[in-house]
Amino acid sequence: MGWFLRKGLAGLALIIGVGILVSGNGIHEARANEESSKGIETWLIEIEGVLTDSNTDSSGLLTGLPGLIATAQENDERQAVLQAHIEVITARARAGRSWPDPELRLGYEEEDGRDQIQRRAALRFRLPDRVDRRLLEKISAVDIDWMNKRLILLKEEIALRVKTHYAEGVFARMRLLSGSERLREVLQQERQLRILKDSGQASAIEEARLVVEELKLYRSLRSEFSEFVNAINELVGMGINETQAKGAFQNAQWDQLLVNPFPSLEELVTIAVRNSEDTLQFEREDGMLSIRLNEVKRSWLPSPSFFQLEWGDRKDFGETGRDNEWGALAGFTVDLFDDHAEELLLSIRRETELNHNLDLKTLEQDVKSGFADISSLFSSYEQFLAICEPATESIERMFEESSAAGENESALWPIQEDLYDLKSELLDMRWMLVETLMEFESTIGQVISNRE
Repeated sequence: MGWFLRKGLAGLALIIGVGILVSGNGIHEARANEESSKGIETWLIEIEGVLTDSNTDSSGLLTGLPGLIATAQENDERQAVLQAHIEVITARARAGRSWPDPELRLGYEEEDGRDQIQRRAALRFRLPDRVDRRLLEKISAVDIDWMNKRLILLKEEIALRVKTHYAEGVFARMRLLSGSERLREVLQQERQLRILKDSGQASAIEEARLVVEELKLYRSLRSEFSEFVNAINELVGMGINETQAKGAFQNAQWDQLLVNPFPSLEELVTIAVRNSEDTLQFEREDGMLSIRLNEVKRSWLPSPSFFQLEWGDRKDFGETGRDNEWGALAGFTVDLFDDHAEELLLSIRRETELNHNLDLKTLEQDVKSGFADISSLFSSYEQFLAICEPATESIERMFEESSAAGENESALWPIQEDLYDLKSELLDMRWMLVETLMEFESTIGQVISNRE
């Protein structure tokens, strides 16, 4: 509500200001308008200084989009968390291979009827469960592989975020540079028109039109500057140095955000499947099920559970000697009862495979659809560019020739406005192209790198 209120008040102020200007009520309004133009021009100088800061020294820093991605990946703390979890899995596997502590057993017995005294001692070693131990080792291997793949996907996610904010900053800066150039033209036109108005060669309505355009441009540029600053802040929040971010924007070329040559559809489907969270989860679940199935098929084999060494002595009443005894004892776990575990695991595996196949079909369709959208947009852009670029160059050339011939400058102002609109439309189409590409890269799960 606050935003709409501010916009409404700004629009109301604009209408009132223009109305006063058109009505031509005195010198005070003209001076106020002149002060407003000076304020806008001062702000414009500050913005241009930020956009073209020659003191931005990015030497020694990784530059460009690859440099920003590398820095953000290096500084992301989530990688340390995943690495720590891998260490936990490895330590748990080692702990599972250790033997339980042995058990010491002591016994003493008197048999009055037989006049005997017996003393016994035993040391029982409980053996690690062979099945559980083998399962733990294999499960740990699957989990470690899964975590390593998650690390790769995390790096790709970081790269996608960096590219998004980088592209937003690059295009915000391009719009700012183009818009500030146009705003300077309008400010110059207003100064010239004020002179013409004072000599009776221009009307207040003509001046009002320029004031409206001037204020609209100013409001638009303020919004773009906020986008530019926000892009820098987002990159800084990802661990990128502010100087590095600004240097990357100043040296950026928008077409570096595109991909040339573009991979084939088959390659892109393969990349998407590999980077899919569903694929990663399926591979882990399928690996776990395979381990369990292999163990179930071997479960009929007896598994040793303990080994015991025992010794003792026996003494009869009235005798001085003792009879020494020793022995060994072993225990085995025998799986006699069928709990239908194999049947259950096979059913779960079948269900998992069917669900994964459905996910793959959906993903493949998304990739094909995105690929078709990008191909169509690229084709439209190339057609538009083939018409727009020659037309723009022709208009600029005619404008220079008319200015050199000393033609009435005010007659050329509409041409300047049309030229700015044409360039803005081209810039918007380029942003649409880059934005669509980034959406497609999110679908396949990684930034598509240019290949030599």
